[in-house]
Amino acid sequence: MRARLSVHDMLAPTMAALHPVEPEAIPLGAAAGLVLARPVPAPHALPTRSVALRAGLAVRAADLVGATVHTPVILTELPGSVRPGDVLPDGCDAVLPSEGLDDSGPFHAISIGVAPGESVRLAGHDVEAGAVLADAGTRITSNLSLALALAGIKAVAVRRPRIAMPDLANPDLANPDLADPDLAMPEQDWLARFLRARGCHLENASALGSVDLGLAWSEGAERGLALNPGETAHIDAGASGTPILWLPRRFDAMVAATIALILPLLDRLSARETAMVSRPLARKIVSVVGMSEVVLLKAVPEGYLPLGTGEITLTALAEAGFVALVPPECEGFREGTMLAAIPLSCPCPLPDDINEAAP
Repeated sequence: MRARLSVHDMLAPTMAALHPVEPEAIPLGAAAGLVLARPVPAPHALPTRSVALRAGLAVRAADLVGATVHTPVILTELPGSVRPGDVLPDGCDAVLPSEGLDDSGPFHAISIGVAPGESVRLAGHDVEAGAVLADAGTRITSNLSLALALAGIKAVAVRRPRIAMPDLANPDLANPDLADPDLAMPEQDWLARFLRARGCHLENASALGSVDLGLAWSEGAERGLALNPGETAHIDAGASGTPILWLPRRFDAMVAATIALILPLLDRLSARETAMVSRPLARKIVSVVGMSEVVLLKAVPEGYLPLGTGEITLTALAEAGFVALVPPECEGFREGTMLAAIPLSCPCPLPDDINEAAP
C-alpha cells in the first residue's frame, strides 16, 4: 500500500505555484468581513472644522477669562446656540453650558469660564490628513467600516480569489438564498457560503480556465491523504494550469478538506492569515500519530470542549463554533493546554478579540 501524503506535502507544490491575486476596489458597504489589500489613508483631516460635543453656546474661551457668579463677564452680543455635531462659528473654540448665561437684563452676563477646546472636537483631532486609518491586512469590522465611512471613504481595495465551484446548481451566485431548494445540494450550499463569506468570487466549473482555484467532487476511493476525515481529497495541476482540489462528497470529509486544504490556499491567494483564537482545552484530545485529524470544538466557560477527534458528526457540526487541526506528529493535547482554533463563523474574530470570543 502506498504511503499516504501529509497535508503539508499535499499543499506544498500548489502553495509554491500560487501568488496573491491582484487587489480590486469594491464599495465599502460590500466589504464587511474582508481584509484590506492596501492601507487606507485619511483623505483630509477630521473633523474638517471644530464641532460641538454638547448643546450650549459657542464662545471664544479667551473672552470669558475670570468669569464667576460674583464677577460675570458682560457681552454685548448673545453667543450663538449649537447642538452636538454642529460646526462652531469662526473664532469660537469652546461651548458654554446654557446655565452659564444670564440674559435677563439689557446685557448678556456670563458667570462661568471655559477652557479652549472645552466640549469641542477641534479640527484635525480625530485624524490628520494622510494618516493611515487602517493598514493592509486589517479585517473590515463594523467599527472600521463606520470609521472609514465617516472619513469619506467610498471604496476599499481587497483581494477576492476566483473559485470555480463543482456542479453549481444555483446560477444566481450573488443571491444564494433565492436558489431553488429542489436544486440545492446541502454540502455544495455550505461550501458556497463558506467561500463567499471569505470574499471569494464564485464561478461555474465551465470557467475553470479563468479562475484561481477549481473545486471538484472526488469520485475515487483511494485514500492517499493523511487527513482524518478527508482521506480521499487531493490536488492536481489541472489541464488548464489552474490547480484543482478534489473534495470528498460526504459532508464530514468535505468539511475537513475545506479546513485543511482550502483555507491555506485562500490565505495564499488573499495574502493573509486565517485568524485563530486560543483558549484552554476543557478536556484532553487524543490523536493518531501519522494523521492530521480535524477536531470540532465548542466554546464553554472552561475553554474549548472537543466534540470528537478525527470524525465529524452532524450533532458535533451543529454545536461547533471552532475547529482545529491536530498535526500528524502529535498524540494529542492535555486538558488545560492552550489551543489555537479557527472560528467556523465568518467574519472571523481577530486574535485581539480572544476575550470577546469567550462566553
